[in-house]
Amino acid sequence: MMVISFLQGLARDGYEIPPIIAMSGATQRPGLEQLLVTSKDLGATATLTKPFEPAELLILINQLLERPT
Repeated sequence: MMVISFLQGLARDGYEIPPIIAMSGATQRPGLEQLLVTSKDLGATATLTKPFEPAELLILINQLLERPT
């Protein structure tokens, strides 16, 4: 989450930043699902829960790259 905050700070300073995909694994553990929610609140563009198929990640990346800026 520190990385997301850092990147958002760069964006506020006028730098262009890429879309941010936050990933978390083992969401059965208490609190990890909340990390993804918090990541979105901090500015993550999308979230992905591990384990995931490589094709899922590629689809998400392509969707984010096709979005208008």
